[in-house]
Amino acid sequence: MKKNVVYLLGGIVISFLKKKLLKMKLTFLFLLLSFVQLMAFQGFAQSKARLTLNLDNVKVEEVLLNIEEQCNIYFIYNRDIVDVNRKVDVSYDNQGITRVLSDLFSGTGVDYEIRENHIILKSSSAQSVKQSITVSGKVSDSSGAHYLE
Repeated sequence: MKKNVVYLLGGIVISFLKKKLLKMKLTFLFLLLSFVQLMAFQGFAQSKARLTLNLDNVKVEEVLLNIEEQCNIYFIYNRDIVDVNRKVDVSYDNQGITRVLSDLFSGTGVDYEIRENHIILKSSSAQSVKQSITVSGKVSDSSGAHYLE
């Protein structure tokens, strides 16, 4: 008969079978976490999305709607900055979305930024304007007592 081997670990008695079971549980947990991590890498790769467009004498807005339908993305833009009423002719066969957008907005002063499943259209000359405002006054409570001046 085989003896049940007993190990001492920090004052705790652990049998051989319990030790094997612990190794199996840890191995399973490691494999599960590795699988979950691999699933997290499957992100939104809209910059590599391929599309086919054949449109003649249509507004830019209609081209954007066709891109939204084919690639399952959404455009965010300000109508004051982006001229969506401009008429264009587009003909692309299995082209990347970055090439289509670059050609569509070349020479218009419109730039784009891809964030997950949204494409933000903005003015290429737009710079963030920071304004400095000086605030002065007195801080008081409801009874009129001043705290800061």
